Amino acid sequence: MVRISEDQLRLLSKDELIVLIMKLFDELDLLKIRMVDLEEKLNQKVSPENQKKEILSWVKMNVKSKKKKSRKKRLNSFVRLKDTPTNTIFHSHEKCPNCDGYLGKPSVCYSRQIIDIPII
Repeated sequence: MVRISEDQLRLLSKDELIVLIMKLFDELDLLKIRMVDLEEKLNQKVSPENQKKEILSWVKMNVKSKKKKSRKKRLNSFVRLKDTPTNTIFHSHEKCPNCDGYLGKPSVCYSRQIIDIPII
C-alpha cells in the first residue's frame, strides 16, 4: 500500500503524481481480483450442495407425513333416538337434610328405558 501524507503530496511533481496514481490503480485492480476470489469462496461454503453430508447406512430417513383423508360422511339421523325413560332414579337431595338449604339441580344416577320388540 502506498501511504503518503498531504505535505509530501504537495511537494511531488506532476510526473511523480502520475506514477503514484498508476500504482494506486494497479493496487486497486489487485484488490478487486482478490475480492472476487474471496466472494467465490464464501459462496462455495454457503451453497447447500456442499453442506450435504453422506448419510450413514444405519440411519433411517424421516417418514413424510401424509395428508389425512376426510372421513366418509353418513346420512343424517343414522342413530335411533331414545324415548322418554320408563324409570328414573335421582341420587341427590333437592334440599340439605340438616340445614334445609337448596342444593341445586339434582343429578340423574340411573335412567332406564324398556323397549317392546314385537314377535314376528
